[in-house]
Amino acid sequence: MSGKKVKISLKLLALPLLAMSISSAFADPAVGPSGKLTVTGEYTPPPCSVALAANGVIDYGHISTSSLHSTYSTNLPIKTLSNAVTITCSAVTSVAINWDDNRSATLAIGLMDTIGRYKQLQPSGTSSGYGLNLGLGTDSLGQGIGNYVATLSALKVDGIDQYFASTATTPFQKGAATPTKVFEYMGARSPLAYNFLNVDGEIVKGSVFSMDYNVMATITETDHIDLSKEITLNGSSTISL
Repeated sequence: MSGKKVKISLKLLALPLLAMSISSAFADPAVGPSGKLTVTGEYTPPPCSVALAANGVIDYGHISTSSLHSTYSTNLPIKTLSNAVTITCSAVTSVAINWDDNRSATLAIGLMDTIGRYKQLQPSGTSSGYGLNLGLGTDSLGQGIGNYVATLSALKVDGIDQYFASTATTPFQKGAATPTKVFEYMGARSPLAYNFLNVDGEIVKGSVFSMDYNVMATITETDHIDLSKEITLNGSSTISL
């Protein structure tokens, strides 16, 4: 899996090899020659492959500018890509993830609150913003188009419902994280990672892991973007295993 990238975007990294060396001198160096016995070993994680539904792409299609608001942001419908990510391993193993936004520089910064949530407004004017947002790219003038909230959900391990860790911890070690059904994008926490857990908060193992991908995109007010040219939503994120 080393160095491979697939589109949600997913970047696959080989799990670290485990090498151990144990050495002992069994003779007193003051009494004649001595010798050193060394035990070495290498653990190689089982190879895994990743399949992405619809190439890991959520497509909002054509959006009419007449449906967008000029003085406050417009929430697009929530979209779900079922079984968006399926990880298949040749043997039972554990998986932990990190998640990076490849378009963070395009976030509509001026329209976010102090903890990174976009100030999303419904037509009624009431706020519905939540979560850390990801960038959607820029218009022809380099202005942020908007933001989107992304989550992973419906985690199954070997066909059984399981859970995401609520917080990042040491990979493959039980920490203080609690099990949660919905994993909301929170930014990468490397060298920590988000483990997969069972209902009791224990690290779960398996050979087939699958999950859904959910997105709610928000277009900023049209007064802040250039509509004289076609605009393409261009969100992209990388999940590291």
